[in-house]
Amino acid sequence: MREKYNELFRIYLHVASSAVDKTKGPDELRKRIEQAERFSLKLIGMVTLLRECGCLSLEEEAVETNRIMESFSSGALFNVFVIDGEVYTFPEEVNE
Repeated sequence: MREKYNELFRIYLHVASSAVDKTKGPDELRKRIEQAERFSLKLIGMVTLLRECGCLSLEEEAVETNRIMESFSSGALFNVFVIDGEVYTFPEEVNE
């Protein structure tokens, strides 16, 4: 079961992190953010199931849940943040 979870994690992350087609406009980015959120919820459910089945400890579940949340965040994937339903893009490099 754990191997299948790891395989799905890699597949979901690959799909979620593929380049956004900017010619399709801002709705495309919004759809991709929603897709990444769905993937993360599925993976968190899988991790919970793995713990319930005794394949993961409570501590391992917490670590893996944090990894999912960080890996599938809109900031990590697209360099954007969603605040109150609005999408904000930040520059790739910030001059200090």
